Amino acid sequence: MKRRIIAALIALTTVLPAAQPALAARASVKKTEYEGAGRVEIDFRRDVQYKNLKLTVKDSTGKIYAARILQRDEDDLTFQVQNIQPGMKYAYSLSGVRAGRSGKYGKVSGKFSVPPAKPTTPLAVKRAVYDAGDRELDLDFNQKVSYKNLKVKVKDSTGKSYSVRSIDRDDDGLSFRISNIAAGRSYTYTITGIRAGKSGSYGTLKGSFSTPAAASVSIKEVDCDLEDRELSFEFSTRVKYKNPKVTVKDSSGKRYSVRILERDSEGIEARVSGLKRGKTYTLTVSGVSAKGGSSFKTLSKSFVARDD
Repeated sequence: MKRRIIAALIALTTVLPAAQPALAARASVKKTEYEGAGRVEIDFRRDVQYKNLKLTVKDSTGKIYAARILQRDEDDLTFQVQNIQPGMKYAYSLSGVRAGRSGKYGKVSGKFSVPPAKPTTPLAVKRAVYDAGDRELDLDFNQKVSYKNLKVKVKDSTGKSYSVRSIDRDDDGLSFRISNIAAGRSYTYTITGIRAGKSGSYGTLKGSFSTPAAASVSIKEVDCDLEDRELSFEFSTRVKYKNPKVTVKDSSGKRYSVRILERDSEGIEARVSGLKRGKTYTLTVSGVSAKGGSSFKTLSKSFVARDD
């Protein structure tokens, strides 16, 4: 009986395999994502540890690219590659990483693609508006811009240059005042020291604009203050002056002394003596042009002297 028990134990020992230690899980990549600007993020399937990390990045031809690790923690790692090109595929390998807190350090690998470059939109003027009253040209660009040593030149069709001043600028537009340009003409502008966005080289932008034809100007209304011996009148549009003179005559041709007290782009105030209430007079003003116009005219209007 004793021999049988010993034989059975020997047989059982022979049948059962010896217990083997469990294999440690290897580190593996869950996801690789290209973030832009050469940055790549690796997400691991489980927490990892690092030791003597070494990163290699290659393209499909085997060319190796310089890369550096920017950030790492227990479940992801971010690196940046220099001089990679849009629209290309790359492979990486990362050695010195292990899953969990035990086992050997090994290597993980993966691939990522860089999206094709978006087509660039050339910098252009979206809208150009000339304000004849302020003699200003306002430009709106089709995208954000930046400036360096900004200069603006304006010329007419003969090549004559015009003075540009009071430049206002922001990241989507530019406005500047131009001296002595005429109504109803075409001009060109050249802007230097401008670029699209915040990167790249500064260049030159050219364009053209036209000034509107000068509006016809007339004396709109005349007001009298006989007690203060003052006369005021307004124009039908904003005006500019060149040696303006004001005269007042009655129906017999008699002239009355007139002195300009104040003037602006809308009208004139003057002092005049000797007007009689209820009589009709003719007011004449010379050296007046619509704002933005090039020719100065003499305007006349009849009025009845009465207190308004």
